[in-house]
Amino acid sequence: MKYFLKTAISICFVLILANLNLAQSQTGQFRLGIAYGSSLFSNKERFEFTIGGGQKIVLTHDNPTAYFTPKFTTGQTYSISQLSGPRTCSLFGQGRGTFASQDIVITASCGSPTLSIFKMEVTGIEQGENFKFADNYRRTYQYPFSTTANLGGYPQGDDYSLTQTAGPRQCVMTLNQGVVLNTPLTVKANCGRTGGGTTGTPAPQKAQWDLVSRSSDDKILGTFYETFTPVIGGSGADEGRYVAFVTYTKGLGGGTGKYRQIVWRDRKTGETRVVSQGMNGVEGNQNSTAPSISADGKS
Repeated sequence: MKYFLKTAISICFVLILANLNLAQSQTGQFRLGIAYGSSLFSNKERFEFTIGGGQKIVLTHDNPTAYFTPKFTTGQTYSISQLSGPRTCSLFGQGRGTFASQDIVITASCGSPTLSIFKMEVTGIEQGENFKFADNYRRTYQYPFSTTANLGGYPQGDDYSLTQTAGPRQCVMTLNQGVVLNTPLTVKANCGRTGGGTTGTPAPQKAQWDLVSRSSDDKILGTFYETFTPVIGGSGADEGRYVAFVTYTKGLGGGTGKYRQIVWRDRKTGETRVVSQGMNGVEGNQNSTAPSISADGKS
């Protein structure tokens, strides 16, 4: 029997006051940006938009935020339209507007992909033990006892992957990666000491995701709503080492938290510092957005 779940996954698009200069914010110049607002969307879908019938940008699972190149000033108008995508997106009549002196936020709904229900059957967990898992949609699961649990819906046609992230033993997993079909699926994790998990071999303890919005001494941590728009640099052995992002977390990299600043972090050394500042070392006196970073990540 075939099952599928359709759930309303709204895709929010944010029109952002932007600034291409990594070092210092500018006043009175704005750019138009689009970003996904949903935490779960298909990794095979592409939505293409255009501004005024000119420049095109594409949003995907790997590129959830994009910016149009033209700059705008107060009083200028904008017009966004959808060129392509698996579904028609609704801009709720706000695809056209005029720039003012504050951020413009537009919510667009693109419906939802068809989902297939996944379950996970975890066996062999003993009293006092705890096993953790994660999927490639950044959803995490935790099991303190053997059970069969509902994982929710996965977009049909997507590539999926579930991995173990913590536990006293490495579990033996089956059906934990592949392509999402239009039928239900049960992923199995045998965590028992015999015939299953490997005794004495702990599961990987390192976090799957690295929190880059933290101070050099790791004492100040940015929250998910204070930090956004990351860009990544680094090449060769240093690929992914350097990250720049926008934040208004007080004290992060030396920022006061009064305005949104661009912060640069070296993930290897842990150095974190504000770079949206003038030659005198004073942070920008307006909101800075849309950071860019060099290929080597050092500027």
